[in-house]
Amino acid sequence: MSLPDNVTFLGGLGKPRVLVGYLVDGGSEAAIIETGPSKLVEEYLSRAASQLDTGRLGWSLVSHVHLDHAGGAWRAVELYPDLRVGVYERGYKHLVDPSRLAGSAREALGSVYDVWGDIRPTPPNNLVGFKDGEAVNIGSLTVRLIGAPGHAPHSAVWYLEDSRVLFSGDALGIYIDSGATRFVWPTTPPPTYDYDLAIATIGKIKKLKIDAVCFPHYGYSANVDEVFRLIDEGFDVWFEVTKQAVLDSWGTDVILEQLSKRLPITPLLKDEYLRSLILMDIRGMLDFQQKKMGVKNGYKT
Repeated sequence: MSLPDNVTFLGGLGKPRVLVGYLVDGGSEAAIIETGPSKLVEEYLSRAASQLDTGRLGWSLVSHVHLDHAGGAWRAVELYPDLRVGVYERGYKHLVDPSRLAGSAREALGSVYDVWGDIRPTPPNNLVGFKDGEAVNIGSLTVRLIGAPGHAPHSAVWYLEDSRVLFSGDALGIYIDSGATRFVWPTTPPPTYDYDLAIATIGKIKKLKIDAVCFPHYGYSANVDEVFRLIDEGFDVWFEVTKQAVLDSWGTDVILEQLSKRLPITPLLKDEYLRSLILMDIRGMLDFQQKKMGVKNGYKT
């Protein structure tokens, strides 16, 4: 399973691994997908630079403004002053003034915030806001932003039209390929996650002609039919278990037990970082379920 020649997989970034990197090479110009969090920017840019001649890295295309994807935008343009950061117009203001984003992130992330690092203002001269459906030329290549709300209101995906490669941001969840098993769990962080919008987004993306899906967490696949089957399964399980959790006032241990019966997450729970992400996504999905069902007292912890 390989990617087209104009896309390079740059491997895992960070310890613990926060995301994987991708480089899109259009010949005269190139782009990285996401900047990653501020603590990983130098590692990411170094990996990209090792694949390029000096001066060809012109863009970072971020899917949304959560800190693990765009929290390092300010640092990236400090290191590469001519770098342009492409972002969905709905998230643009949060990179110019990230004070509100940083506050909600600290509350939602807890110790994970320290793994990702701070977010600071990105100079507007380095930012380019894109409308839903608007494209950018990276050298000879065309990459189009497609609005993908659900994970967050400012969520998007980037679609490399020339090679039919989708860079999925967090719209399609987290892809785990351990060799022995592959599965997807949805990224459902509080406080703005909307499952109904996420499902509508998946339906919208399925209509594209896609030859490969590149997940920032944690890999890629050219088996597109399998990928969307795993997405459907993972999202269904997450919804059904958390709905029952609200109805029956399950605690976190019961939720994890029930999820583990239907998705192979047990090995991931032994990793402190991944466990923190799973617990955060459970909180976000419970919040959605409670709002949808009109539950005011929360669930039993």
